[in-house]
Amino acid sequence: MRRGLFVIFVAVNFYISTAQSNYEIAKVYFSKAEKDMEKIDYQSAKINFDKGVSKIDSIQKAKVAEMGTLIYYELKAYAEARDFAKKYFQLSRSKSSETYKQMLELYVDIEEKLEKIEAQQKEKEQLKLMAEKEQKRIDSLKREWNVISDALSIKADTIFKFNAFGFAIFKKEDKYGLLNDRGKVLIKPNLYKKALTFEGVFLFLDKPRKATQIYCYKSKENEGFELPDIKSVSSMSLFFEAVLLPRGNQQLVAYPNNSSNTFIFDLVNESSLRIKNIEGQLKAMKKADIIDKYDEDENIVKIDKKWYKLGGHLGGDIYTLYDEETEKLKGYLFGSSKISENENRVLLAEDIGYLGSFYKNKIQAQKGKNTSWYNILGEKVSKMKDAKGTYTNDVVIEKKATGKYQLKKDGVVFLRDKKLQPLENYLKENK
Repeated sequence: MRRGLFVIFVAVNFYISTAQSNYEIAKVYFSKAEKDMEKIDYQSAKINFDKGVSKIDSIQKAKVAEMGTLIYYELKAYAEARDFAKKYFQLSRSKSSETYKQMLELYVDIEEKLEKIEAQQKEKEQLKLMAEKEQKRIDSLKREWNVISDALSIKADTIFKFNAFGFAIFKKEDKYGLLNDRGKVLIKPNLYKKALTFEGVFLFLDKPRKATQIYCYKSKENEGFELPDIKSVSSMSLFFEAVLLPRGNQQLVAYPNNSSNTFIFDLVNESSLRIKNIEGQLKAMKKADIIDKYDEDENIVKIDKKWYKLGGHLGGDIYTLYDEETEKLKGYLFGSSKISENENRVLLAEDIGYLGSFYKNKIQAQKGKNTSWYNILGEKVSKMKDAKGTYTNDVVIEKKATGKYQLKKDGVVFLRDKKLQPLENYLKENK
């Protein structure tokens, strides 16, 4: 029992001794803090003050609470300053002292500042909530705008330029279609794998090579039609070996395989063209020594000791020549009287390829992927310019980041009869 009391006595004395020691250390830090305050170094004062407070269990002196109030007030830490002020009022013994009165005034000031800060924080929170709400509204409108924008987009891999009449070829997944500058699809890209356009006429072929079907669309007339299929052109033919550019004279030339008849088509009357007045033309060419002999019943001519079958008249006294026996395309007879008798009138197909329709003193020659042009004398000339005119309707084709295309005029997106203002205007209109 005595030993137990002795242990308690020692522990209590140790605690009292330690407490006194910590309090003495705290006094040193409080003294340093006071000197820092005199030098108006409140940041250092706070460091020393906090160290002093950490050495004691609780503040027991009004002077220390006063010091804490002043330091935190000067550092604008008003909530902490208020706590120290409350502690001061609990510890202060003289409510009539000048210091007490000053602390009361300071406390009121602290309260007012905290009320102001709280009001500002509430206002800030309200503004934040309003901003978040507004942002959500804007984000919602943006999503809405994007949905509408996407609906007014054209799915295509490529849209080519509009011609003078406001028509453009477009390509999707290796197939070609046609649309106008209102975004109306006139030919869907689900059948034709090749497209040609020249002088306001569009041709759509079912295959890049060896086509069997051709569809024609005429810009000026704003109408289209399907040409006769290969079997209607020639019962022995399986495909067109070549399809040439349509010309301004509204004639199309194509070459069926296994046939000695060149397919020459009138795009206006939608009918095939044959050589007119063949007897008269053969007689005239024989008289002018352009050909040596002819047989009008067989529609064959002899030129430089070789017999050819006339396959068709391309215009400008230019005729296609086929081998009499094999019916293979051999070349072309340039029958113009302007060519002297010493000059070569026959150009071989193996040299120049396939010829189109003669118009405006030029005829297209297509050999493989290469195009060249010849005049009425069979001389190679400069490239023929596409006389389709210039597009003037100010509709812009714009490719989006999504890969889709949009039509715009004066900054407004549209598709057929539907329009969409720019995003900035859309947001303003939907406030």
